[in-house]
Amino acid sequence: MTKTLEIIVTSVKEALDAQEGGADRLELARSLEEEGLTPAPQMVEDVLHAVSIPVRVILRDSPSFELAEEREITRLLTKAEAFAQAHIDGLVLGFVRHGALDLDLLKHILSAVPSMHATFHRAFEHLRDPLGAIEQLKQFAQIDRILTNGGDGSWDVRKERLRAWQKAAAPQIKIVVGGGLTAPLLSEFAADPAFTEFHAGRAARTPPVPSGVLGRAQVAILKKALA
Repeated sequence: MTKTLEIIVTSVKEALDAQEGGADRLELARSLEEEGLTPAPQMVEDVLHAVSIPVRVILRDSPSFELAEEREITRLLTKAEAFAQAHIDGLVLGFVRHGALDLDLLKHILSAVPSMHATFHRAFEHLRDPLGAIEQLKQFAQIDRILTNGGDGSWDVRKERLRAWQKAAAPQIKIVVGGGLTAPLLSEFAADPAFTEFHAGRAARTPPVPSGVLGRAQVAILKKALA
């Protein structure tokens, strides 16, 4: 079964290096030290013109997963509409309120870009009831992926949890495994048919920190681990 490798990038050079290294899809962001914030519209345009693989764009203007200020929500709506016009592959977003999905805000944003697919990002790990949240997210036809590291515990514990989440999410939503992955871990996951999509950030960088340099050779190592 084909395995998909998504790489988070912050510039045209990183996007090109990730594509040359074998990435199947990109997540475009800025400020990786804050777990990724919305990139500038011009950067989105530049990356789209530079690469031929799908690009999803993070929609997140502050480190918090909870939004209440109308001004920030309006900014997100404006940016989402602009990205939709740029014909990106989809948005990467996630809104939480008091440990539960912020369904009103999620609906508000997605209804403004009805043709846009979306990944619910690692805000998912801040939810009290992940399985219940999956059922709620399946009500949104636009949400086709959930990005998560599986929560707390060892990777063996997380794998069982991720397997249960994928079973609950199918067929509408795919679980994208990401957060703390390494090449050896990718090889282990690749052997399991339950998992088909993977997301890498620090693992594609040297040193493996948000400020590390993304290299096509490192991406190629991750891609080979999925073979």
